[in-house]
Order: sequence, then C-alpha cells, then structure tokens
Amino acid sequence: MRGLIGLVLHRPLVYGDLSVEENLRFYARMYALKDRDREARIKEMPAMVGLAKHAGDRVSTFSRGRLQIWLTPIPGLPAWQARRIE
Repeated sequence: MRGLIGLVLHRPLVYGDLSVEENLRFYARMYALKDRDREARIKEMPAMVGLAKHAGDRVSTFSRGRLQIWLTPIPGLPAWQARRIE
C-alpha cells in the first residue's frame, strides 16, 4: 500500500539528533538493505536531491522546506526508481 500513495507529513519521520547519513543508515538497516549496497546508496541519495554537502549535518538544523526536499520523491521520477530511493 505504501508504494501506491504519496504523503508528506507535517512531522517528518527522521531523527533530528542524527545526520542525514546516520538517518539513511538506520533506515537502510531497518529495511534490510544488503551491506554491499548500503553505503553506496547512502552516499548517492543526498546527491540526488541536492544535499550532498549537507549529508553530515544534523537533521535538526534543517528548515522544514529542506526536510521536505529530502523526504519527497523527485517529481517526474518513475515509480520503480522512487521505490529504489525509499
């Protein structure tokens, strides 16, 4: 069901005390992403949404708009690629 609907929550489901990379690492492990793919994907995802230079920043320092950019699928991205980013 999650793959069929889009949703931007008022409160993002990320941990403010962690950096972007740490949040991605946490969720990658939660979703059992294979070790060999995990780190490459963690480096790739922030770059895809223009946040590569902020990947080490704590999420609590982000504005609401920056969080939405990070957490919202890229417009025009095919569904199979959007699922890959999740």
